[in-house]
Amino acid sequence: MKLTPTGTIWMDGEFVPWDHAQIHVLTPSLHYGWGVYEGIRAYPTADGPAVFRLRDHLQRLHDSARVYLMDPGFTVDELTEASLELMRRTGLESGYLRPIVYLGYGAMGVAPALDSTRVAIAAWPWGSYLGEKADEQGCRLMVSSWQRNGIHSVPPSAKATGAYVNSALAKVAAIRAGYDDALMLTPTGHVAEASAANIFAVRDGELITPPVSDNILPGLTRDTVITLARDMGFIVREQSLTRGELYVADEAFLTGTAAEIIPVASVDDRPTSFAGCGPVTKQLRDAFNDVVRGRDTAYRHWLDYVGGSEPDSTPTTDSFAVLETAVSKLADAGGASFDDDSPAAVARREDAADRVVDLMAARAWHGLSAESHGSAQPVATPCIAYVLAADAVAAGGRDTGDRFTHTDEALMLLTLPENFDAVVDRSSQLLGAAPEGRLSAAWQMVDDALRTLNTTRHEWVGADPAIVAAAGWVLVDRIGRLLIAAALVAKAAKGGPAATTELLVNAARRYAWNHLRRPAPEAATATHVQRSADLVRAVVPRESRRAPK
Repeated sequence: MKLTPTGTIWMDGEFVPWDHAQIHVLTPSLHYGWGVYEGIRAYPTADGPAVFRLRDHLQRLHDSARVYLMDPGFTVDELTEASLELMRRTGLESGYLRPIVYLGYGAMGVAPALDSTRVAIAAWPWGSYLGEKADEQGCRLMVSSWQRNGIHSVPPSAKATGAYVNSALAKVAAIRAGYDDALMLTPTGHVAEASAANIFAVRDGELITPPVSDNILPGLTRDTVITLARDMGFIVREQSLTRGELYVADEAFLTGTAAEIIPVASVDDRPTSFAGCGPVTKQLRDAFNDVVRGRDTAYRHWLDYVGGSEPDSTPTTDSFAVLETAVSKLADAGGASFDDDSPAAVARREDAADRVVDLMAARAWHGLSAESHGSAQPVATPCIAYVLAADAVAAGGRDTGDRFTHTDEALMLLTLPENFDAVVDRSSQLLGAAPEGRLSAAWQMVDDALRTLNTTRHEWVGADPAIVAAAGWVLVDRIGRLLIAAALVAKAAKGGPAATTELLVNAARRYAWNHLRRPAPEAATATHVQRSADLVRAVVPRESRRAPK
């Protein structure tokens, strides 16, 4: 599955940009496979994103490191907090986390120096492991000619990087033969597991799964299913399983962090009795989905809630707070005397009104659920953060100095076609159908800007970020402005109280003129001046206002 960059990765206690998370080509773990890792999933819940069995996974990471004589240098608690903070910074509502312990640069040899341990944690979106068809209709398995690693080769209970060459050989062969995955056997001919998942068979309402002694990795999803099944009244037997028993099983399914629960349709072209998702598999999968999404409160102890995440991710939230403070002060100063119609006073209110419109637009975006942005969220976050930080500086707020960091993060993502297209599609989705009335002008400006942006797609997609960096802020600014403008137009189009709707329509028109169609502002008529004053009043603290003439 192709990776989707998420902006940042945790490495040895620090967060670094995704594309800066690099190691030396002579790192021993790259040459000899001496490293251990975990795969962990996070799910959306009613209380925000939560990571499933995070501490159990990180404890197993520590256990695997111990087998390979490595000291991670960070406790389970420290790695737990690092994982949760990574989720907060990426803004992911669901996804996959990959912590890894490996050896750093400095020595080379089959017997590596074990005192250079390093740790990293990455997170990215990850959907269905074997595809939606396998999820719905079941996967097709073949028994591989490659045996599962035995206890006299490498420790199968430790999740080591190099050991997965065994699984990769089996999986590649299965895919090339037209199957979804491979089943590997033990030296005695018993079923061990799939390439990266445990297996269960269902016969006469009872569950059978291979024991730890049959060279399996004792998966945490396997343990979850065993617990749920027994709590639901099913008999679960951990005993050796032959391929012949799988051939005649009523049902079979795979379990794993990436795989979750996938029904098996056939083994070596022999369909299971239900040839897909049977009733027991469905019952367990439904129960599992309720648990990981927080709907079954009996198992909430398995969830670590990310917490602290607002509708947008942390950098956007920080920039929004600075903008809110700066514009409020500016509006307060600009609206100190609404009854003063002198050119200087009007000019102050005009300037304040422009910044108030920026704030109203930011509020429209900030009120959206991060989950609603889908695949656009990771790249939208730094673009929006850049725009808000720039607007805050324009309003006289403090310069946090991280605008260029946001630009670098966004540009690295926007040069990938899937990210560029995701934010353009999200802008179009927010914009919706053309409205009637005065709002139609703002809608048209955003729509025109989107079309123009698409004509320059070839200049950015596939380009080297280092080459386009000098002009990159232009793209980041335009993407952020389009997303915010579309959100403001969408909010104005929803309607509501007449006065509120009129204010939003005026703000949408002004934002579009100011940022998408410079330098053609609306004429400074008496009506325009009045609208500017109304915009400022919307932000000025009530106690600071004076009644208009």
